[in-house]
Amino acid sequence: MGLWPPHQPGRATESMEDRITVKVLQRVGATIVLLLSVRLVSADRVDDIVSATMKEAQIPGLSVIVTRQGKVIKHKAYGMANLEVDAAASTDSVFEIGSVTKQFTSVLVMQEVEKGALKLDESIASVVPELPEGWKAVTLRQCLTHTGGLPEYLALGISLRSDYGRAELIEKVGKRPLDFEPGLTWSYSNTGYFLAGMALEEVTGKEWKELVQSRIFDVLGMKRSFIQSPFKVVKGRASGYTGQQQKLNSETLRYATAYSAGAILSTTGDLAKWDAAQGSSVLLSAASWRELWTPIKLNSGRPYPYGLGWAVEERQGQRCYSHGGNTFGFSSMITKLPEHGLSVIALANAAGQDLSALTWEVAKSFLPSKTLQVRPAKPIEIDRFRLSAIQSGIEAICDSKPTSAALDPEITAMMKTSRGRAGGPLMRIALGRIVRIVAYSQRPEGKDTWYEIDVVAEKETLPAKVLIGSDNRLVRFDVGG
Repeated sequence: MGLWPPHQPGRATESMEDRITVKVLQRVGATIVLLLSVRLVSADRVDDIVSATMKEAQIPGLSVIVTRQGKVIKHKAYGMANLEVDAAASTDSVFEIGSVTKQFTSVLVMQEVEKGALKLDESIASVVPELPEGWKAVTLRQCLTHTGGLPEYLALGISLRSDYGRAELIEKVGKRPLDFEPGLTWSYSNTGYFLAGMALEEVTGKEWKELVQSRIFDVLGMKRSFIQSPFKVVKGRASGYTGQQQKLNSETLRYATAYSAGAILSTTGDLAKWDAAQGSSVLLSAASWRELWTPIKLNSGRPYPYGLGWAVEERQGQRCYSHGGNTFGFSSMITKLPEHGLSVIALANAAGQDLSALTWEVAKSFLPSKTLQVRPAKPIEIDRFRLSAIQSGIEAICDSKPTSAALDPEITAMMKTSRGRAGGPLMRIALGRIVRIVAYSQRPEGKDTWYEIDVVAEKETLPAKVLIGSDNRLVRFDVGG
């Protein structure tokens, strides 16, 4: 599922993971349709799914691991780790994992919360005193849940190609006011995780990278995981690729700028160790894990499907925890189905790939089909005023009209952020003129109602889910259905 506006990989800037709006074409047209329609002709469904994805997206190399109850049931690498020297990808290949790094930062924060050194609901400025006055209402929890309204530092002239000191970065970004009132809405921002890393260093007296190494890598035996350095020789490091058909060498991240939001390198095998420790007492208490996987509540009282470093949602009736990452030349995704003890991890050396469709299809291949809820085949009749409200809201997004009366303040605030401003025009390019809205199901959530729909447009038919408030305004627009 892709939440609009862009929030994870490839969204608008040279972010660690933000291409979702740009990737409407991929999600709706190429990759998802291919995955859903591929005829499985080999003995291994995972191989078929991976091969179809790599072919369609022109991914040079990809490593996948599937675990059940912490035990590996599938681990395989595909394609090439380096195109210049014809080095094949292996299960030991090291990839940049981008914003999957945020999970590690969240765990470190919760360790300090357990000690009483940090408090989730106190101002981040109480720990990081150099923050501007206008940011002092933002809490540590809001930093970790992307609900603080913090401007995205990667959209403000900060480049992942350069190292910035923390004081320099705060000086540059702190001149900007908050994008919205803390807690009003959700908008993906690497800035919150950068501040969380700073808070950890303040209360521990140690660098963030030292904490990751000593408290997580060493504890879990993650010997093939590293903190990013473009100059260090890392055995088995895959080369990243970008550009048309993923055939251009990518640049590498700089540690000081990617930092606690995206600076980890790892392998699928090591990330399986990380995944196996989730929920155990090795790293955190049970109460802390619940905090990580509890959807945040916005000021409106509505839950938003994101915890602390994890998207927390339901997919086809299954509880699902996930997070992805993108860098200049790499993409990553972890998808967990906790009720089945099933996890799928995918790492690719191609920029801008949303691997959530791949990991979800792989996960489904290990589940009994009867456990999965499927979208009804036939449309349903809904009130014509509701249909009109849905279409008006989506038109307002595509036309970048955040002041439209068709939109709830929650989505209006999103549209005014750097990511949100980029999203609408790209969606309009992908869709063209919207012809009609077709509804397939409806489900109440408090005073609001969720609808599964197709946005039937000139260029594409886009499956989606929308949340409509009791006042007939569009609250959420989740691309992908």
